[in-house]
Amino acid sequence: LTFFPKCFTGGCASHLASLQSVFSTLDTHDTYIWAVSVDSAGIQRSFADSLNLTFPLIPDTDRNLCFLYNAVQTRSDLAFRQTIIIDKGGVVRYIDRQVKVDSHGPDVLAIMRRLRLLP
Repeated sequence: LTFFPKCFTGGCASHLASLQSVFSTLDTHDTYIWAVSVDSAGIQRSFADSLNLTFPLIPDTDRNLCFLYNAVQTRSDLAFRQTIIIDKGGVVRYIDRQVKVDSHGPDVLAIMRRLRLLP
């Protein structure tokens, strides 16, 4: 579960494109990517199309997921950039609040391998 601040910004495009670059590896191992921002569904759909993303973007305009995962402090905040790695049992195994947008996909793979969630 990855949170990003705003569609159609350079950092967010790099962040999600980097995750897209490892999508097939994750998909092969029955692992999913869900990306969350406070943008509307229509804006997210256009953004996802512009990047050819094959994983879902979740509009959290009310910031319910953002509050649940401590990705905002107020109802007017943009989401903080972070990724939550959750295992198949629903246990949060890792929280990355220092996302490096250009290398995030490979970074996630390395973390998941270190946690033995991927071979």
